[in-house]
Amino acid sequence: MRRLATSPLSTIKSGDLLWVQEAFAPLGRPEAIGRRPESAPLMTADSAVMRDGWRQYRDGRGEAGEVPDNSFGRIKWFQAIHMPRWASRILLTVESARIESLQFITKSDAISEGYDTGLRFWESPVGQYRKYWEAIRGTKGERWADNPAVVVLTFSRCAAP
Repeated sequence: MRRLATSPLSTIKSGDLLWVQEAFAPLGRPEAIGRRPESAPLMTADSAVMRDGWRQYRDGRGEAGEVPDNSFGRIKWFQAIHMPRWASRILLTVESARIESLQFITKSDAISEGYDTGLRFWESPVGQYRKYWEAIRGTKGERWADNPAVVVLTFSRCAAP
C-alpha cells in the first residue's frame, strides 16, 4: 500500500497493528427490539452487521449471517470512517514500512497493489498504477510527474485479539 509521506500512515512502524474499517449498520439487542433487526444508536449498539451479513459483537465475538432485510428502512448503514474499533473484524500486522519516491515502484510492487496485466495486456502494471495515481492525485506536489515521497506499507492479516 502506498500513501503520500505526509499521511498519518508515515509514522507506522513494523509490528504495528491496523484495524480495517468498512461500511456497517449498528444493531441493538434482538430481545429489546423484537424479531426484526433494527438500527441502534451508534454509541449504544450491541453489534454491527456488515454488508455481507457478518455480525461483529461488542464483546469480540463474530458470526456469519444473512444481510438484514431493509425493506422497511429500519437499518441505517454508516460509512466505514464511522466504524468503532470494537466493530472491526479485520486486523492487519504491518510487516514493513519505508519511505521512497513514488516512481520507484516496480512491476512486482504494482502487481501486489492489485494491478496486473489480465485483460489489459497492452498496459504494464506500473502503467496501470500510474493512471490510477494520476486519477486521484491532481494537486501540485502530489502528481505522478512530481514524484512525491510515499510511505510503502506491507502487511498481513492476523487474528483479531
